Amino acid sequence: MKKVYMLGMVLAMAACFAYAASLSVPWFVDSAPAATGLPPGEKVMGIVYLHNNLEDDIVCSIEYYTADGIYLGPEAPDPTTFEIPALSTVGFRPVASDPNTVGGGQETDVAMAIPNRPTIDASWNPNGKAKPNGSLVVKWTTGGANDVQGMVLQTQNVDGTTTGRLMQWGTLLPPGT
Repeated sequence: MKKVYMLGMVLAMAACFAYAASLSVPWFVDSAPAATGLPPGEKVMGIVYLHNNLEDDIVCSIEYYTADGIYLGPEAPDPTTFEIPALSTVGFRPVASDPNTVGGGQETDVAMAIPNRPTIDASWNPNGKAKPNGSLVVKWTTGGANDVQGMVLQTQNVDGTTTGRLMQWGTLLPPGT
């Protein structure tokens, strides 16, 4: 009995050190064109911010899903992993590639390395055109659930111009397990 108890304790302690953590964005919309600045003159811009609380870089992977929970990708050979530098925050657009080297762009080089949501997938959408929305899950295999924290920002101009009324909201993302 002592051996069974000891084995149980060892397995319980090992589980404390060898687990993956995650953070999910339950819903985003990112339909604005690239290089439009904030707020976008038309449509909705979604930006996800992830902050690394560690003093070391952290390697993460990302998965995108439809509203029905259907996995969208990214699919091989596209990369699914990216790094968040130590003690830094990266903001990325889930659908658009929007480099900040172009006027009005929102993504740094680090953000540009985060894979975008696939925009065409005929297997779940018969007309072959995906919607610029969905949910996503970010996972990391080392460390704990509080190592990465984040928020999602949705912004749009209600009047469809860059000088009209702004509607903007953000949501803090709790850590997963």
